[in-house]
Amino acid sequence: MMASTGTGTQRRKWHFPGAGHPRILQAARYALCGLCGFSLSAASLLGSWQSLSLGLLCVCRKGAAAAVAAGGALGYLTFWGRGALQPVCCLMLGLMVALTLGSRPLYRQAMLLIPSLAALIVSACGVFFQLYQGDTTPVSVYFLRLLGAFGSACLFLRASERRSPVTGWLVGFLAVLALSGIRLFGVLELGYVAAGYIAVTGEFPAVILAGLGLDAAGITALPMTAVLCAGYVFRLFPRGAERTRYFGGFCAFLLFSALRGSREYLPAFWLLLGSGIGGFSPVLQAVPRRSGRSGGLQVQLETAAGVLERSGAVLARMKSPPPDEQAILEDAARMACTGCPCRKGCAVREQPLPVELLHRENVTSDAINCRKPVRMAAEVHRARQRYRQLLAQKQSQEGCRQALYQQYHFLSEYLQRLSDSFLEMPGRPVRYQPEVALCTAGKKEVSGDTGTWFGGSGNRYYLLLSDGMGTGLPAAAESRKAVRYLKELLQAGFPGEYAMKSLNSFCALQGNAGIVTADLLQLELDTGRAVLYKWGAAPSYLVRSGEARRLEGAATPLGLSVLGPIGGEISLQLRSGDCVVLVSDGAGADPVKNLPSGIWKEPAGEIAAGILSARPEDAGDDATALVLRLRSFLRPAHRSAGSQ
Repeated sequence: MMASTGTGTQRRKWHFPGAGHPRILQAARYALCGLCGFSLSAASLLGSWQSLSLGLLCVCRKGAAAAVAAGGALGYLTFWGRGALQPVCCLMLGLMVALTLGSRPLYRQAMLLIPSLAALIVSACGVFFQLYQGDTTPVSVYFLRLLGAFGSACLFLRASERRSPVTGWLVGFLAVLALSGIRLFGVLELGYVAAGYIAVTGEFPAVILAGLGLDAAGITALPMTAVLCAGYVFRLFPRGAERTRYFGGFCAFLLFSALRGSREYLPAFWLLLGSGIGGFSPVLQAVPRRSGRSGGLQVQLETAAGVLERSGAVLARMKSPPPDEQAILEDAARMACTGCPCRKGCAVREQPLPVELLHRENVTSDAINCRKPVRMAAEVHRARQRYRQLLAQKQSQEGCRQALYQQYHFLSEYLQRLSDSFLEMPGRPVRYQPEVALCTAGKKEVSGDTGTWFGGSGNRYYLLLSDGMGTGLPAAAESRKAVRYLKELLQAGFPGEYAMKSLNSFCALQGNAGIVTADLLQLELDTGRAVLYKWGAAPSYLVRSGEARRLEGAATPLGLSVLGPIGGEISLQLRSGDCVVLVSDGAGADPVKNLPSGIWKEPAGEIAAGILSARPEDAGDDATALVLRLRSFLRPAHRSAGSQ
């Protein structure tokens, strides 16, 4: 039996006590979702409510969707009074859709399904209220509501999948539009505050969209787009006078008010307040922008990502033609008639065979209209075999084409994420210290299982266990190759989901279907969030307070399928003291069942050794246990990687 251990940490920074507790984080997320739903419900165009909250609701899942629905319903009741019945009904229908379909892969994979459902809900409610409730809302307003539901769902879906400057600008536009309908204490107009913040932290397109948001809300007669653009000029002053940019919106508003003879001066102070928040806050001030060489590299990466995505789309649209059934039967009839003594003067020879013969399980001579039915039945049987071979070949080609498309798609997504990383905010401080141990046992010198752990980009940490088919050196070679492939992708910054799917399609292209399984745990050391990807592997376990929870994935081994739903993914929220156990199938059916409860307080190496010591003595397969214990950060150290 062999064992190795390793730990990993990063330098500690200050944080609030208890802020990383899973329940506190979850409550904060739900509260933020409810606040967003409440704020979006205040959006108004042409003096009527809009369906922006519904667009956000349809993108969220389960608890977050319920929080958005609750916040949006409260907001509509607060801001629209008696007119809130219809938008609240839209939110309830959207919540039903999100709770019913939110966990299904198709709901996320179909690009326009979510926005279309949001628009369908708005249109259905509109028709119902016009027919049965006597609603007299103009068609133009309904068109804006449909456009708002569809567009906001597209935008929020895009923002949740990929961060880009354009999505950030558009989200800022919606934020200004929504907050323009909220006035605190009857005086403080939040729309101006949000616009002032964007005016000093956002790029020029974001400033324009913020001004358009104020103009669309119609809260002032001044052209706020022109005001904010004029205030942007203050940001172009030399660096020595950089503090003057905070007064750009303030001065521009006063100037336009004087030119138009308006005495509306209070919004200028709200713009100044937003500028101060954006300029003097140390957290909000660090807004990244494209500039210099990094901006050029970002454009190149985005261009390359677009080329790969279009190339993959062309490859995915290519379809192999189906086998020509009539031609196959004609060849069979020609072979049967060649050398037949009755071929001369045969009236049946000129009649084509029915294509249904290729789809029957058994073809007897009675089903064939021929003077020599036995000979013809034999040729039809060979034609059926050839037809099945052609179908299998076509399916194999479709699988290979799909695998190649997936590789193009994953590379495109990776380049886009790499481009977006130029705009990422600084990472949060590390809060957790992983303690990792691996033990393996087998009847041969070389184990067919391979396990490793290593740090990734940012605060990510990975545990990886692969089980090769069989035992000994051949199985070890396959599992090590799979681990090496995944490790290189993950350390390069590839997302865990795409790395696993890329390995799956790679195995399918090589014809190595089902020879390895894989367990990948992706852990964020700053939040404790983790995702476990399981591909045909034995069940894993999450142990908390001495109680083990079984984690199973429904995925097949790598390479068996590239079509349809593939991959098993389990989301976890870990906290200090939790243990995650990854085992290969040689460790037994339930390797943690009979372990003493006190062992979970021991170091990770003792836990791994205890799991393998309880395995059946007559086990013929290699057994490996890879154990992660998560602890709160205690002292500064450098992360390390290890493997077996």
